[in-house]
Amino acid sequence: MRRQYSESGLDGNLSNIVNLQKFTYGLASKAAGEQEVLREITRFIFHAFGFKEIAVALRSPTDGKYRYEAFLGMTRDAEQGYKAIIYDHSHVFNDDIYPGIRLSKHTELALAELEAYVEGEEGSYNRPAMLKEKRASADQMLDSDYYTAYLLGPGDDTFGWIELSGHKSGKFPPMGIIRQLELFSSVISLILYQWRAGVKKASPGPRPK
Repeated sequence: MRRQYSESGLDGNLSNIVNLQKFTYGLASKAAGEQEVLREITRFIFHAFGFKEIAVALRSPTDGKYRYEAFLGMTRDAEQGYKAIIYDHSHVFNDDIYPGIRLSKHTELALAELEAYVEGEEGSYNRPAMLKEKRASADQMLDSDYYTAYLLGPGDDTFGWIELSGHKSGKFPPMGIIRQLELFSSVISLILYQWRAGVKKASPGPRPK
């Protein structure tokens, strides 16, 4: 019975859930600042979910604008490209500008063919030339495809998101991984929102449905 329910017997999916539990308790047990938490989040996603490039954007409690604040797997030039981007709520959540496939309330997938970027954002890609890559098969994930996992506060207030691209497998991850990612983003939303508690003063509200 002990062997059956031991962590050594976990499959990949359950192992990720156990690791998420440890990660959450680990953050709660130490006096980590926001930047340290953000770095821990990107590292966890890299190891647990297999995405090679990760960026976290949060809304400023001061002016209500969204900025990228944490990165993993980016070149220095790509990081600088991300840091130069500042979004208004009405702009970043405009489906005509950034078309995507809604997988759920929490997650969206932007395919390279949808060209979900605007002029001037090419610098945020590790290799701008990858925007011209062609898909060889339906399950191939191009480096210019990316997932967005939304960070939601009370009342589904979207105060940030996690952007993920370049899966290690070279393919779109299975839905089980995406569901785990959604669970993870829901948990860390609670953590991050505490640091942004004053955000409601500058909040434009939830993302339009």
